Amino acid sequence: MSLRPREASASRVPSGAVNNARFWAGCVALVLLTRLGVSLVVLASGFRAVSDDDFARVVIAQGFAASPTLDPSGTSWLPMPFWWTGSAMMLFGSSLEVARFTALVTSAFGAVLLLVAARWLARSAVGALVGALLGCLVPYGSWLGVATVPDYVAAVLIVVAAASAATPQPRRRLVGALALFVATLCRYEAWPVAGGWVLWTAWDAWRAQPPLDRAGADRPGSRVRLLLLVAALVGGAGPALWLLHGALQHGDAWFFVTRVADYQRSLGRDADLARSAVAGVPWALFSTEPELAVLALGSAWAVWRLRPTYHHGFARPMLLGLALVVFLVAGLLRGAAPTHHPERALLGIWLMAALFVGDSLVALWKCLDVTARWRLAAYFTPVFGLACLSRDWLVRVDAFVDRSQEVSIGLVARSLASDGRVLVDTPDYGFFAVMAALGAPERARPLDDRDPRHPRGTNPFALPSALRRAIEQRGGARWLVVTRAHAKVASRLGAERASTSKFVLFDLDG
Repeated sequence: MSLRPREASASRVPSGAVNNARFWAGCVALVLLTRLGVSLVVLASGFRAVSDDDFARVVIAQGFAASPTLDPSGTSWLPMPFWWTGSAMMLFGSSLEVARFTALVTSAFGAVLLLVAARWLARSAVGALVGALLGCLVPYGSWLGVATVPDYVAAVLIVVAAASAATPQPRRRLVGALALFVATLCRYEAWPVAGGWVLWTAWDAWRAQPPLDRAGADRPGSRVRLLLLVAALVGGAGPALWLLHGALQHGDAWFFVTRVADYQRSLGRDADLARSAVAGVPWALFSTEPELAVLALGSAWAVWRLRPTYHHGFARPMLLGLALVVFLVAGLLRGAAPTHHPERALLGIWLMAALFVGDSLVALWKCLDVTARWRLAAYFTPVFGLACLSRDWLVRVDAFVDRSQEVSIGLVARSLASDGRVLVDTPDYGFFAVMAALGAPERARPLDDRDPRHPRGTNPFALPSALRRAIEQRGGARWLVVTRAHAKVASRLGAERASTSKFVLFDLDG
């Protein structure tokens, strides 16, 4: 294919035509509407949660709202998401609906931040807008944007931080540092990005002019150096504080690595399986979002071939993304990778790729003549169409959980079991959904936590006496939620008050 760029002067647009408050206000509105529209479509499709972790996080946030602590989960989970969701629950109530609405608002705010990052990286305002809009349409981001997990906002903050590393402006670095501070207290995949970002920022500070000349007067670079050093300290503060917390509270700065590895082993995932899955990280990067992968690779080829304008703004962000991939591979080798849906940790790279595609396509469109534009479209269209058609058989991700029945009985229990302790019986981790819908984690606990690290006891539903003994061992309860398979035994201890197709609520004092 032969593509001929136009004269560079013909591709330039006066900055005053686009770089004004009205234009950017319109961009923000368009990005917000797109993000909210995509979220509503996802919710209308029936999606509510990625896994049981979504509901477990809601329960922990509800506990934080009732009794705030520095480390709400007490496990390997980072605390920031519980701080902000729990704070919202303090204001608006500790219901599952508040958690879901908080996730929706947070993702909308994240889409605006993505537009900010795009403007820092793109060659034109239009390229920034197109990239941000593409970022709103990334399928995996659409799911994570409405789930009650911090993955989407953490990915956006990673992109913001990476974008700030591409610019020498110290104020942007400070924004990037704040983004990293929040991201590194949300998700561990932000840590390698923080490491590379801090090193680069410290390097840029060292390269700045010395703070004093021979006469002792300030040089212009002194303020820049100071701001960059402050940014480096803030950007690395999140991991440093969490490591300090681990050393002081758990006796091991890297306690979270040990806990995740132990949990993986308890699930029967050995090192050989982890090593065989290492190649899955790069493969998932391209196969989980095939349409975006095709656009990104095609755009990179076209930009390399034509070089519409010299632009190296994406170099540092892409290298930081590479550090994230290496980190995930190392986690697999260590046996401390995510226990499910590992591809969600790649969302930051996909969002970065979306910004690159938007910037590149707009830059190419401006520099090519009409004939070359048609040739470029003829190249992209069939390849992109093939990627879309291949999604059904190419994309292989863990299934998303459906806990609608558990949420239904939890909402019923919320209205009927307004006082007294509630015990929940489920065949798996679905009890988290019941407890999240109930909205009172201080009064609810599972009959069996299903943790593979804990020894399995006797079956409490073998006899009514065994069930009564199990309830007493857990401190007693006024209410009991059981599966229909166990309803007959539970009926010997209390009166049925409500039921769904899968669960029954019993009043043990009835």
